[in-house]
Amino acid sequence: MKKFILYILVVLLSTSISLELILKVFHLSGHTVPTAIIENDKLLKPGTENIWVRGGLGEIRSHYKINDQGWNSILDYSDIDSNKIYVAIIGDSYIQGFQSNVEESIGRQLELQMNNKVTVHEYGRDGANINDYVQVYEKYIRGKYGYAFMLITDKDLIANKPSFMGVKKPLNESFIRKLYNNIALIRYLNINHGLGLKLTELFSGFPTVSSQIESKAKNEKLTQNSQGKINQDALSRLNSDIIILYEKGKLNEKFISSTANPTVEVKHILTPKDCGFDSHWNVNGRKNCAKAIKDYIESLENGK
Repeated sequence: MKKFILYILVVLLSTSISLELILKVFHLSGHTVPTAIIENDKLLKPGTENIWVRGGLGEIRSHYKINDQGWNSILDYSDIDSNKIYVAIIGDSYIQGFQSNVEESIGRQLELQMNNKVTVHEYGRDGANINDYVQVYEKYIRGKYGYAFMLITDKDLIANKPSFMGVKKPLNESFIRKLYNNIALIRYLNINHGLGLKLTELFSGFPTVSSQIESKAKNEKLTQNSQGKINQDALSRLNSDIIILYEKGKLNEKFISSTANPTVEVKHILTPKDCGFDSHWNVNGRKNCAKAIKDYIESLENGK
Protein backbone atom coordinates (compact mmCIF):
# COMPACT_ATOMS: atom_id res chain seq x y z
CA MET A 1 0.00 0.00 0.00
CA LYS A 2 2.82 2.38 0.86
CA LYS A 3 4.52 1.62 -2.45
CA PHE A 4 1.28 2.29 -4.31
CA ILE A 5 0.78 5.63 -2.56
CA LEU A 6 4.42 6.53 -3.23
CA TYR A 7 3.93 5.58 -6.88
CA ILE A 8 0.84 7.80 -7.17
CA LEU A 9 2.68 10.71 -5.57
CA VAL A 10 5.64 10.31 -7.93
CA VAL A 11 3.29 10.20 -10.95
CA LEU A 12 1.42 13.31 -9.77
CA LEU A 13 4.66 15.17 -9.09
CA SER A 14 6.24 14.27 -12.43
CA THR A 15 3.00 15.15 -14.27
CA SER A 16 2.78 18.50 -12.51
CA ILE A 17 6.40 19.31 -13.30
CA SER A 18 5.89 18.34 -16.96
CA LEU A 19 2.74 20.47 -17.22
CA GLU A 20 4.52 23.39 -15.54
CA LEU A 21 7.33 23.21 -18.08
CA ILE A 22 4.92 22.93 -21.03
CA LEU A 23 2.84 25.88 -19.84
CA LYS A 24 5.92 28.05 -19.36
CA VAL A 25 7.57 27.08 -22.64
CA PHE A 26 4.44 27.73 -24.69
CA HIS A 27 3.24 30.66 -22.54
CA LEU A 28 -0.25 29.23 -22.07
CA SER A 29 -1.01 30.50 -18.57
CA GLY A 30 -2.88 33.71 -17.90
CA HIS A 31 -1.58 36.14 -15.32
CA THR A 32 -2.83 38.96 -13.15
CA VAL A 33 -1.85 42.38 -14.49
CA PRO A 34 -0.07 44.24 -11.65
CA THR A 35 -1.73 47.32 -10.16
CA ALA A 36 -0.47 50.53 -8.57
CA ILE A 37 -1.94 53.33 -6.49
CA ILE A 38 -1.93 56.50 -8.60
CA GLU A 39 -3.39 59.61 -6.95
CA ASN A 40 -5.37 57.36 -4.57
CA ASP A 41 -6.86 55.29 -7.40
CA LYS A 42 -6.06 51.61 -7.91
CA LEU A 43 -4.97 51.65 -11.55
CA LEU A 44 -2.70 49.40 -13.60
CA LYS A 45 1.04 49.56 -12.98
CA PRO A 46 2.68 52.06 -15.37
CA GLY A 47 5.31 50.61 -17.68
CA THR A 48 3.92 47.08 -17.52
CA GLU A 49 4.00 45.36 -20.92
CA ASN A 50 3.23 41.73 -21.65
CA ILE A 51 1.08 39.22 -23.51
CA TRP A 52 -2.42 38.66 -22.09
CA VAL A 53 -3.48 35.02 -22.43
CA ARG A 54 -6.88 33.35 -22.11
CA GLY A 55 -8.35 30.03 -23.23
CA GLY A 56 -7.34 26.42 -22.65
CA LEU A 57 -4.88 26.52 -25.54
CA GLY A 58 -4.10 30.23 -25.35
CA GLU A 59 -6.64 31.06 -28.07
CA ILE A 60 -6.47 34.71 -27.03
CA ARG A 61 -2.95 36.10 -27.03
CA SER A 62 -2.81 39.87 -27.12
CA HIS A 63 -0.24 42.53 -26.42
CA TYR A 64 -0.99 45.10 -23.72
CA LYS A 65 0.99 48.12 -22.59
CA ILE A 66 0.23 50.29 -19.58
CA ASN A 67 1.01 53.99 -20.03
CA ASP A 68 2.37 56.38 -17.41
CA GLN A 69 -1.15 57.25 -16.29
CA GLY A 70 -2.11 53.62 -15.52
CA TRP A 71 -4.30 52.79 -18.54
CA ASN A 72 -3.90 50.21 -21.31
CA SER A 73 -2.76 52.42 -24.17
CA ILE A 74 0.20 53.10 -26.45
CA LEU A 75 -0.44 56.84 -25.95
CA ASP A 76 0.82 59.05 -23.16
CA TYR A 77 -2.22 61.01 -22.03
CA SER A 78 -0.09 63.97 -20.99
CA ASP A 79 0.93 64.66 -24.60
CA ILE A 80 -1.52 67.21 -26.00
CA ASP A 81 -1.74 68.41 -29.62
CA SER A 82 -3.83 71.58 -29.85
CA ASN A 83 -4.59 70.87 -33.51
CA LYS A 84 -6.50 67.68 -32.73
CA ILE A 85 -9.95 66.93 -31.37
CA TYR A 86 -9.58 64.86 -28.21
CA VAL A 87 -12.00 62.05 -27.44
CA ALA A 88 -12.29 60.17 -24.14
CA ILE A 89 -13.92 56.74 -23.83
CA ILE A 90 -14.83 55.54 -20.34
CA GLY A 91 -15.80 51.97 -19.53
CA ASP A 92 -14.96 48.60 -18.07
CA SER A 93 -13.01 45.64 -19.50
CA TYR A 94 -14.59 46.19 -22.93
CA ILE A 95 -12.82 49.56 -23.15
CA GLN A 96 -9.70 48.32 -21.36
CA GLY A 97 -9.45 45.89 -24.25
CA PHE A 98 -7.05 43.16 -23.19
CA GLN A 99 -8.73 40.72 -25.61
CA SER A 100 -7.01 42.29 -28.62
CA ASN A 101 -3.67 43.96 -29.18
CA VAL A 102 -3.37 47.43 -27.67
CA GLU A 103 -2.34 48.68 -31.12
CA GLU A 104 -5.80 47.64 -32.38
CA SER A 105 -7.85 49.23 -29.61
CA ILE A 106 -11.11 51.14 -30.08
CA GLY A 107 -9.17 54.39 -29.90
CA ARG A 108 -6.71 53.40 -32.60
CA GLN A 109 -9.57 52.15 -34.81
CA LEU A 110 -11.43 55.44 -34.36
CA GLU A 111 -8.33 57.49 -35.19
CA LEU A 112 -7.83 55.40 -38.34
CA GLN A 113 -11.47 55.73 -39.41
CA MET A 114 -11.33 59.51 -38.90
CA ASN A 115 -8.02 59.94 -40.76
CA ASN A 116 -6.22 60.97 -37.55
CA LYS A 117 -8.34 64.07 -37.09
CA VAL A 118 -8.94 62.96 -33.51
CA THR A 119 -6.82 61.59 -30.68
CA VAL A 120 -8.49 59.07 -28.42
CA HIS A 121 -7.78 58.28 -24.78
CA GLU A 122 -9.35 55.12 -23.36
CA TYR A 123 -10.18 55.04 -19.67
CA GLY A 124 -11.10 51.38 -19.29
CA ARG A 125 -10.73 49.22 -16.20
CA ASP A 126 -12.05 45.71 -15.69
CA GLY A 127 -14.79 45.52 -13.07
CA ALA A 128 -15.57 49.24 -13.30
CA ASN A 129 -19.11 50.54 -12.83
CA ILE A 130 -21.10 53.79 -12.83
CA ASN A 131 -19.46 54.95 -9.58
CA ASP A 132 -16.01 54.61 -11.14
CA TYR A 133 -17.13 56.18 -14.40
CA VAL A 134 -18.38 59.43 -12.88
CA GLN A 135 -15.23 59.75 -10.76
CA VAL A 136 -12.99 59.09 -13.77
CA TYR A 137 -14.87 61.77 -15.68
CA GLU A 138 -14.70 64.31 -12.86
CA LYS A 139 -11.03 63.69 -12.08
CA TYR A 140 -9.42 63.05 -15.45
CA ILE A 141 -11.72 64.19 -18.26
CA ARG A 142 -14.05 67.10 -17.48
CA GLY A 143 -13.09 70.24 -19.39
CA LYS A 144 -10.18 68.56 -21.19
CA TYR A 145 -11.87 66.71 -24.08
CA GLY A 146 -14.02 67.66 -27.00
CA TYR A 147 -16.10 64.51 -26.62
CA ALA A 148 -16.57 62.08 -23.73
CA PHE A 149 -18.22 58.69 -24.34
CA MET A 150 -19.25 56.27 -21.59
CA LEU A 151 -20.08 52.60 -22.19
CA ILE A 152 -22.90 51.61 -19.81
CA THR A 153 -24.77 48.36 -19.11
CA ASP A 154 -27.58 47.44 -16.71
CA LYS A 155 -25.00 45.85 -14.41
CA ASP A 156 -23.13 49.14 -14.09
CA LEU A 157 -26.25 51.01 -13.00
CA ILE A 158 -27.01 48.83 -9.96
CA ALA A 159 -23.52 48.98 -8.42
CA ASN A 160 -23.41 51.03 -5.21
CA LYS A 161 -19.68 51.56 -4.77
CA PRO A 162 -16.61 52.02 -6.98
CA SER A 163 -14.32 49.11 -7.76
CA PHE A 164 -11.05 51.05 -8.17
CA MET A 165 -11.51 54.83 -8.03
CA GLY A 166 -10.56 56.08 -4.57
CA VAL A 167 -10.13 52.49 -3.43
CA LYS A 168 -6.68 52.60 -1.88
CA LYS A 169 -5.80 49.06 -0.83
CA PRO A 170 -2.43 47.72 0.38
CA LEU A 171 -0.37 46.45 -2.52
CA ASN A 172 2.13 44.41 -0.54
CA GLU A 173 2.05 40.88 -1.93
CA SER A 174 1.76 38.01 0.52
CA PHE A 175 3.89 34.89 0.23
CA ILE A 176 0.89 32.98 -1.13
CA ARG A 177 0.30 35.61 -3.82
CA LYS A 178 3.97 35.54 -4.86
CA LEU A 179 3.84 31.75 -5.01
CA TYR A 180 0.68 31.91 -7.10
CA ASN A 181 2.24 34.39 -9.53
CA ASN A 182 5.22 32.11 -10.08
CA ILE A 183 3.47 28.77 -10.59
CA ALA A 184 2.12 28.58 -14.13
CA LEU A 185 0.01 25.46 -13.51
CA ILE A 186 -2.01 27.05 -10.71
CA ARG A 187 -2.56 30.22 -12.74
CA TYR A 188 -3.58 28.14 -15.76
CA LEU A 189 -6.20 26.23 -13.80
CA ASN A 190 -7.52 29.34 -12.05
CA ILE A 191 -7.36 32.01 -14.76
CA ASN A 192 -7.71 30.02 -17.97
CA HIS A 193 -10.29 27.55 -16.65
CA GLY A 194 -11.85 29.40 -13.70
CA LEU A 195 -11.19 26.52 -11.30
CA GLY A 196 -11.28 28.75 -8.21
CA LEU A 197 -14.78 30.05 -8.98
CA LYS A 198 -16.06 26.59 -9.84
CA LEU A 199 -14.75 25.08 -6.60
CA THR A 200 -16.22 27.94 -4.56
CA GLU A 201 -19.64 27.39 -6.12
CA LEU A 202 -19.38 23.61 -5.69
CA PHE A 203 -18.52 23.62 -1.99
CA SER A 204 -20.66 26.57 -0.97
CA GLY A 205 -23.71 25.34 -2.82
CA PHE A 206 -24.33 28.89 -4.02
CA PRO A 207 -23.06 31.00 -6.92
CA THR A 208 -20.11 33.28 -6.19
CA VAL A 209 -20.67 36.97 -5.58
CA SER A 210 -19.39 37.83 -9.04
CA SER A 211 -21.67 35.31 -10.73
CA GLN A 212 -24.61 36.57 -8.68
CA ILE A 213 -23.95 40.09 -9.95
CA GLU A 214 -23.71 38.83 -13.54
CA SER A 215 -26.96 36.92 -13.17
CA LYS A 216 -28.69 39.87 -11.53
CA ALA A 217 -27.57 42.20 -14.29
CA LYS A 218 -28.82 39.85 -17.00
CA ASN A 219 -32.15 38.94 -15.49
CA GLU A 220 -33.27 42.06 -13.64
CA LYS A 221 -35.26 44.56 -15.68
CA LEU A 222 -34.82 48.18 -14.74
CA THR A 223 -38.49 49.15 -14.92
CA GLN A 224 -40.22 52.00 -13.15
CA ASN A 225 -41.06 49.62 -10.30
CA SER A 226 -37.38 48.85 -9.74
CA GLN A 227 -35.93 52.34 -10.11
CA GLY A 228 -34.78 52.22 -6.48
CA LYS A 229 -32.27 49.54 -7.45
CA ILE A 230 -30.48 51.93 -9.78
CA ASN A 231 -27.72 54.03 -8.25
CA GLN A 232 -29.47 57.36 -8.64
CA ASP A 233 -26.78 59.23 -6.69
CA ALA A 234 -24.14 58.26 -9.22
CA LEU A 235 -26.43 58.95 -12.17
CA SER A 236 -27.21 62.42 -10.85
CA ARG A 237 -23.51 63.26 -11.25
CA LEU A 238 -23.45 62.47 -14.98
CA ASN A 239 -22.49 65.61 -16.81
CA SER A 240 -24.70 66.66 -19.69
CA ASP A 241 -21.84 66.44 -22.19
CA ILE A 242 -21.32 62.70 -21.60
CA ILE A 243 -22.50 60.57 -24.52
CA ILE A 244 -23.75 57.14 -23.46
CA LEU A 245 -22.64 54.14 -25.51
CA TYR A 246 -24.65 50.94 -25.28
CA GLU A 247 -25.30 47.61 -26.94
CA LYS A 248 -28.86 46.54 -27.67
CA GLY A 249 -30.11 44.20 -24.97
CA LYS A 250 -27.50 45.24 -22.44
CA LEU A 251 -29.05 48.54 -21.36
CA ASN A 252 -32.70 48.89 -20.46
CA GLU A 253 -34.74 50.65 -23.15
CA LYS A 254 -36.68 52.74 -20.63
CA PHE A 255 -33.42 54.09 -19.27
CA ILE A 256 -32.22 54.91 -22.80
CA SER A 257 -35.40 56.79 -23.63
CA SER A 258 -35.55 58.66 -20.33
CA THR A 259 -31.95 59.77 -19.87
CA ALA A 260 -31.11 63.39 -20.68
CA ASN A 261 -27.72 62.37 -22.06
CA PRO A 262 -27.23 61.66 -25.77
CA THR A 263 -27.13 57.92 -26.52
CA VAL A 264 -25.29 56.01 -29.24
CA GLU A 265 -25.92 52.36 -30.03
CA VAL A 266 -22.96 50.17 -30.93
CA LYS A 267 -24.25 48.20 -33.91
CA HIS A 268 -22.25 45.13 -34.75
CA ILE A 269 -22.07 45.25 -38.52
CA LEU A 270 -18.77 43.38 -38.71
CA THR A 271 -18.96 39.83 -37.37
CA PRO A 272 -17.96 37.83 -35.46
CA LYS A 273 -17.86 40.59 -32.89
CA ASP A 274 -16.39 38.70 -29.93
CA CYS A 275 -13.95 35.99 -28.96
CA GLY A 276 -16.48 33.15 -28.78
CA PHE A 277 -15.83 31.64 -25.37
CA ASP A 278 -15.04 35.17 -24.20
CA SER A 279 -17.86 37.65 -24.86
CA HIS A 280 -15.53 40.65 -24.98
CA TRP A 281 -15.14 42.35 -28.34
CA ASN A 282 -12.51 41.19 -30.78
CA VAL A 283 -11.06 43.54 -33.41
CA ASN A 284 -14.34 43.50 -35.36
CA GLY A 285 -16.27 44.50 -32.25
CA ARG A 286 -13.86 47.34 -31.60
CA LYS A 287 -14.19 48.56 -35.18
CA ASN A 288 -17.98 48.53 -34.78
CA CYS A 289 -17.71 50.59 -31.59
CA ALA A 290 -15.32 53.02 -33.27
CA LYS A 291 -17.71 53.44 -36.21
CA ALA A 292 -20.62 54.26 -33.89
CA ILE A 293 -18.53 56.98 -32.24
CA LYS A 294 -17.22 58.24 -35.61
CA ASP A 295 -20.71 58.57 -37.07
CA TYR A 296 -21.91 60.52 -34.03
CA ILE A 297 -18.95 62.92 -34.01
CA GLU A 298 -19.15 63.54 -37.75
CA SER A 299 -22.88 64.22 -37.55
CA LEU A 300 -22.17 66.99 -35.05
CA GLU A 301 -19.03 68.34 -36.73
CA ASN A 302 -20.74 68.51 -40.14
CA GLY A 303 -23.66 70.35 -38.61
CA LYS A 304 -21.49 73.15 -37.25
